[in-house]
Amino acid sequence: FPGTYEFPTKLSGSAALALLMQGDNRVTISTTIPEGFTVAEVLVRVQADLGISPDDLSAAFENQMARLPAGLPSIEGFLFPATYSFDPNPSADQVVTAMVDRVEQELARYEVALEDSLEVLTLASVVQSEGRLTEDFYKISRVFLNRLDVNMPLQSDQTVKYRYEGNLDSFQEGLRDTSNPFNTFAFAGLPPGPITNPGAMTIEAALRPAIGNWLYFVAIDLNTGETIFSDTLAGHEKAAKLYQQWCRENPSDVC
Repeated sequence: FPGTYEFPTKLSGSAALALLMQGDNRVTISTTIPEGFTVAEVLVRVQADLGISPDDLSAAFENQMARLPAGLPSIEGFLFPATYSFDPNPSADQVVTAMVDRVEQELARYEVALEDSLEVLTLASVVQSEGRLTEDFYKISRVFLNRLDVNMPLQSDQTVKYRYEGNLDSFQEGLRDTSNPFNTFAFAGLPPGPITNPGAMTIEAALRPAIGNWLYFVAIDLNTGETIFSDTLAGHEKAAKLYQQWCRENPSDVC
């Protein structure tokens, strides 16, 4: 029964053994990483929950890179979102290894090796950042795959924003930054790496997308996440007008 346990004082050996076998007195600490968190957000969460410094975590990230796909820009995408429990005072390497191991286990369900998973996790991360409703994740994956098939830019706002870590005064300024390799308006194909840490559902969506000929999608209600998928630009433009109408009726900073 390896681990850390708490016992009342003046406890007999037999009573201590009984408590140990029950496991109720084991002491653990935990952290929960939500789906779609970026590495920057993971750093903050793990420091708050587990008391591990960002510097130690960054060093642990580097220690994992040898087992990940070649040419990966960072460990982004390989920290699986889940709840992790540890004995008190875990090391940064223990925490990061657990997260990467969970990604490897998830990919193994689809017979995808960790070292061959860059495209899968990159697509899954973009889908994760764009969708809200379960059924839409699989449709959004199909949209992007259809675009890749015809060498059409993905044109994902979220990839443009990623380089700036949310600090972008003007999205139009970001679009004009053609030095940004994550600008999927300027560059066809997938970005050079994941932009979030995707969960199980979006990994599945990347590998098992819905069937359809869609090339476009737009959320027409940012409160509910209702999204319209279109095969043609004309259909997309009609849906975009519904989004614009929603924005007029619901003024906010996100429109």
